[in-house]
Amino acid sequence: MDKRENKRTLTTACVVFYVLAVRAQAQNIDTARLFKLDSPAVVLIICQRAGSPIAEGSGVIVSKDGVILSALHVVQGGDSAVVRLKSGDVYDKVSVIAFDVRKDLVVLKIPGFDLPVLPLGNSNDTKEGDPVAMISNPKGLQGSITQGIVSAIRDMGEGYKVIQTTAAASPGSSGGAIFNANGELIAILSFKIVGGENLNFGIPVNYARGLLDTHESFPLTQLPRPTPAALPELWKSTTTGKEYRVKMDSDQLTAEWSNIPPEAAKQGAYIRSECHRSGTRWVGRSNIFLQCSLRNGKTKMCPIVLRFEIDSISADRITGGGDILREFDCGSCRVGKTGWGPFIWVPLTE
Repeated sequence: MDKRENKRTLTTACVVFYVLAVRAQAQNIDTARLFKLDSPAVVLIICQRAGSPIAEGSGVIVSKDGVILSALHVVQGGDSAVVRLKSGDVYDKVSVIAFDVRKDLVVLKIPGFDLPVLPLGNSNDTKEGDPVAMISNPKGLQGSITQGIVSAIRDMGEGYKVIQTTAAASPGSSGGAIFNANGELIAILSFKIVGGENLNFGIPVNYARGLLDTHESFPLTQLPRPTPAALPELWKSTTTGKEYRVKMDSDQLTAEWSNIPPEAAKQGAYIRSECHRSGTRWVGRSNIFLQCSLRNGKTKMCPIVLRFEIDSISADRITGGGDILREFDCGSCRVGKTGWGPFIWVPLTE
């Protein structure tokens, strides 16, 4: 092999090495560096109604004067909000600049100055397999970072696309920042599929760019009320086998026992649970009318009122808890000691 061939071979090897190095770098993301750069611009949003918290989520500061991108559902249903920065600064005056119901986006405004910002990327450049990271506030744990890849760019069939990612998310992460290896914001976390492993979905930031041109603002009370999630009507308790007909209307939920045994139904037996939204949970009571046995062998019907709460609701599971009778005087229909029992309801398969 002469010197010319050696030089050509060496040049080819250097090119191949460079290409492989670039590809390897593209598959990695320096989360420590990006967290230091980007986390100050990710905020905690506390949505309130009548001064009481009803939900928590995340948001991203995109301008030094306090413009924040988030998911619309984070602030829907509230009449005010509080924004807390990583620095500890708190802003109680929060207004709305723009929103998009279809895409679950909202642009908020706080009276800030020289605030940390997260630069916007071009979400059209995002590809399947790209490394990404997410900074959000899961369960109120402010400034949490996770990493993953772009699993897919999906057309929702509703007039927009979403970025699916394996970067982990939990309740409170909604509105969080999904950014690329350059630390640029490419999506706002909107939702996840419950029961799946890291099936999280963000709204591409390019959909929000047009909303940022609006300069007028208005209070949170003028946002459209959230539409209740579509729930199956019939549910079955995995602990008791009882079946319930569930109805949810805005902030109210009712559940009625539906598979009442015929003999009990003839005597007017029923269980009707009613609760209202309180923050991220639902609290209320169960009104019960059931048969109990007297010491002389006879029976009587007794009205009973017990506590009833729901911790989480999704299309495939309802979890919560309620009072369980430990001591009960059938003669006087008086409740003595009670305990607390958790429950899980699943959709009834017909």
